[in-house]
Amino acid sequence: MKKFACALIAALALFEAYPKVSFFADPAQYGITPIDSDDPFYVNPVAITGLSEKPLTQLLGIDVEHCTSLNVEYASNMVSDGMRTSNNTFALSLLDRGELFGGDGYTELDAYLPTDSQFARMYRFLGGWKYNLTKDLHVDLGGTLVYASKRISGAGITGAGTHFTGDIYAGLIFESLLNPFAYYCYNFDYDSNKITIGVNPKFNLSNITNIENLSLEIEAYCGYVKANRWTADDRIDGALPHNNYFYVQTEAQLVYVLASRWRFTIGGGYAHNDGARDIKNLSNSPNNLLWINTSIGFIF
Repeated sequence: MKKFACALIAALALFEAYPKVSFFADPAQYGITPIDSDDPFYVNPVAITGLSEKPLTQLLGIDVEHCTSLNVEYASNMVSDGMRTSNNTFALSLLDRGELFGGDGYTELDAYLPTDSQFARMYRFLGGWKYNLTKDLHVDLGGTLVYASKRISGAGITGAGTHFTGDIYAGLIFESLLNPFAYYCYNFDYDSNKITIGVNPKFNLSNITNIENLSLEIEAYCGYVKANRWTADDRIDGALPHNNYFYVQTEAQLVYVLASRWRFTIGGGYAHNDGARDIKNLSNSPNNLLWINTSIGFIF
């Protein structure tokens, strides 16, 4: 049962280009303390009281339950913040989740490897912490660091900008049928503020299809990005261009878990942005994007 639960959790992280919204929107799973109170506003005190009540090794995530997975993915378009960062891309992801400071600590290492050399290869480290603040409300705090083989701007578009970038984020997830979520993200290099709001429902298809461990995961979200330095400190015609835009993005994935260790996924998505702003000598993303993707993962 432990491995099966791990497989379902790790399957959530397969298909998003960075940042992985569906993974962000997944409620905390490890290290959380169930809340017995019927008061929906009762605040879980374990993150504070646990500092004195729990062994130090447990607080630091040593010798506690973990889930580690390795995923290999192909996507016809990699999309971030409603914009295309590359096409015909393979991605490798190593993910670990486990108890940390009375909540769910997670780390992830990703490599995005487009087959077309015009796009940058990107390598990302992500780390964060989730906590069930109340019975149904979860908080998610974290950040990312990215290295790109070519200069990237804004959402990760090759052409100008910086090789290194990073951001911090904070989000709220309401655990329910639709799993609605809201996130705020700030990128230091682009002086960029981003707000994302969406839903992330998951449906068990075993009873309908008679195929055990088959599920459908759907997510739909919209966002607003305001970047005061779209190309970081890289000037275009002597100026630092800005960009601000709205976007919507929807995805659907079929997930099949085999023998509690292997998982297979196939799906696709659509995104629209109104931010394909013409900046001289700088490429940008199409306004409308469609893609298909598939992946295979292994649970350690």
